[in-house]
Amino acid sequence: MEDSRSATRYEVFFATISTDGTVSNPLLNVSQMEGESRSPGLVWSGSEWAVVWVNDAAGTDSLYLARIDVGGARVEAPVQVHASTRTVEAPRLVRNATGYAAAWADTSTGNADILFKRLDWGGAELTQAVAVTSEPGESTQPDLVFQPDAGLYHLCWAGDRDGSGNIYAVTVDESGRKLAVDVRLPDAGGNSQECIVSRGFDTNAVFWAEGTGITREEILYNYFSCTP
Repeated sequence: MEDSRSATRYEVFFATISTDGTVSNPLLNVSQMEGESRSPGLVWSGSEWAVVWVNDAAGTDSLYLARIDVGGARVEAPVQVHASTRTVEAPRLVRNATGYAAAWADTSTGNADILFKRLDWGGAELTQAVAVTSEPGESTQPDLVFQPDAGLYHLCWAGDRDGSGNIYAVTVDESGRKLAVDVRLPDAGGNSQECIVSRGFDTNAVFWAEGTGITREEILYNYFSCTP
């Protein structure tokens, strides 16, 4: 979570919560750095936690990663995993066989596009960041899931390339190369945002929030398979 309890800036904090809803370790300030730290993403590696977030101390946004042990202590100082020339939002992480894959929205090209890269367990770069999207309009709020039996990543995001907010999805390989064209998921005709994707037995389920009326938003879902 991001928290402004320092009174001067937002920072990223970590806590574990037991099954009865109580906090089971002291609250940890993960970021502990100058500038605003925001938009954290979290994943379990099998032996420790990895947290990624956005920080703007350099004047433009960068992504940082920190590792946290099972006791809730930071393993080492945060490492920078990407430096943008403009703004970054909504980083997400998934675990794979050699470390992590990350996706985020980045405005370095002018519009917001979805970028993808792979990292080792310590946050070192395994592949350079590649743009998953390059269409006109904004592409934001990504999520991704790993398919271990094929070494593939399935991504979803919110985009307005068609004139309104819609949810799109695509499958990429370990280099970030697309295996098929983007899929626009059928919706209820409203403004769609904030998607999450989960891997099923042989397909991917995507859930998102959509404004289906004047007064409310609802949660919708659909399935996709982008592999050839």
